Amino acid sequence: MPRHILKLFFERAILASLPLASACSPSAGVTPVDLAVEASSSDGGEDDGGVDAAMEFDGGFLDDPCEQLFPPGEVPFPPEGIGDAGTDIDAGYHCYFYGPCNDYCPPSYYFCCGPGLTDAGAEVLYCVHPCGTAGRKPGGLEAAQVKGRCAVGNYFAATAHLEAASVDAFSQLAAELSRHRAPQHLVRAAKRAGRDEVRHARTLAALARHHGGVVPQVCVRPIPPRSLEELAIENAVEGCVRETFSALVATWQARAAQPPAVCRAFAGIAKDETRHADLAWAIDGWARSRISNRARKHVDEQRTLAVQTLAGEIAEPSRSLRLGAGLPTAARARHFIASASATIWQ
Repeated sequence: MPRHILKLFFERAILASLPLASACSPSAGVTPVDLAVEASSSDGGEDDGGVDAAMEFDGGFLDDPCEQLFPPGEVPFPPEGIGDAGTDIDAGYHCYFYGPCNDYCPPSYYFCCGPGLTDAGAEVLYCVHPCGTAGRKPGGLEAAQVKGRCAVGNYFAATAHLEAASVDAFSQLAAELSRHRAPQHLVRAAKRAGRDEVRHARTLAALARHHGGVVPQVCVRPIPPRSLEELAIENAVEGCVRETFSALVATWQARAAQPPAVCRAFAGIAKDETRHADLAWAIDGWARSRISNRARKHVDEQRTLAVQTLAGEIAEPSRSLRLGAGLPTAARARHFIASASATIWQ
């Protein structure tokens, strides 16, 4: 795929979408609040266009900036409970990534909270799939837990956790590319992407803290070396599909989020994530030249399945998430997927 074509596609897809609900301008009567952000590159290397050392966060941009979680799916709360969640709704309410959500929620709903109460008084587990920016997920990523009831804070905590995990993902990728004797410019690009993710994780963690979210520690189990075909499949799913979609959503968030600080943060993230998506497609082209026709067909099948899975995960974000984080509506997210399916994913 020619360089910069993704950026052009993203711009056109957004311009062709429904009109923006906001113009990245602060609300009237808002008083800025300073929040420090650690924002330097992890290795002191080249300047990759990080974030400012201090970011201004605008309070009061929502009637209720800490809207409670009202996710799209709920299932009966498991009788035995989950972990240490217990049965006390106030003291025992917890949120989780992966683990228990995979056990009890519909497929791909990797974020869940509970126990909650329905109007009839039944205990339920809320299942959520935040449709937003997320980095490349590494193999061996373990389940994580976060406590909090603020939708915006939990969203930023979830994305910060995944961006931090992407540091490991790109470290794995660079090592595997070297092992398979990939061109050095691809290896260097993977290492640079890992440095980008350090900044992204810090920026999103600061946003999470501002809304009461706490980012859990990232734990990644070692994985055995993968064949080139396995690497190509992982890159097609996590890079060509999910990172590409995440970069598109981040481009939207940089324009649609109401708080100017969130717009500025995602403007930098979108630029980096678009470059990461470019890298995924470059790796895809290189790997295809090194694997068999049967393996290429398998990669194509997995990429198609990943697009279908992604489309099935789309859910309507709450008002808090649309305004506070700039997440697209479900209709707009489906428009993005349809546009990508007709062009870059065809």
